[in-house]
Amino acid sequence: AATHQLVRHRHMCFSQKSQRYVKEAQFDYIIPKAIEANPELKEKFEKYMEDTANLYGYFVEQGIKKEDARSILPNATASSIVCSLNLRELIHLANLRLCTRAQLEIRTVVKKMVELVVEREPWLKEHLVPKCERLGYCDEDNSCGRMKTKEQLATEGK
Repeated sequence: AATHQLVRHRHMCFSQKSQRYVKEAQFDYIIPKAIEANPELKEKFEKYMEDTANLYGYFVEQGIKKEDARSILPNATASSIVCSLNLRELIHLANLRLCTRAQLEIRTVVKKMVELVVEREPWLKEHLVPKCERLGYCDEDNSCGRMKTKEQLATEGK
C-alpha cells in the first residue's frame, strides 16, 4: 500500500518490481501493527494470505497469465521499489508524509529516507520535517493536535 502512496508524488522517478512477470507463489506481505497486536486477527490475516497465495498459484498452474492472476494480490503484498527525486521533492515528501496522520507504513519509509539523507547532509534536518513544523501551525482538516491550527492561532490573536 505504501508504494501506491509513494508513486502519487509527481516529481519522482520509480522502478518497482513487476508483478506482471514475477511469480508471486509465496509472496511476502506486511502485517499492519493494529492487526499484529491482536493474536486472533493476526492468525486470520495470515490464513487469508496463505489462501491467497495458494489461489494465485492455482490460477497460474491453470494457465492464467501472471499479469491476470496478480489481480487477487492484496495491498499488503510486499514490493521493492527504487525512487529518485530532487531535494525540493524530498522536502515536499517529508512535509506531507512525516505528518502523524499519514499512514504508519509510508511514514516509516519516508522517515528512513530522511535519516539516510540527514546522515550525509545534516544541514537538511530542519527542512525534512512535517509541514506543521515548517509552517508553525497545522493546516490539516483533522489536526492530530501536535500544533495549533491556523484557525486556533487566528482566534488567539483576537
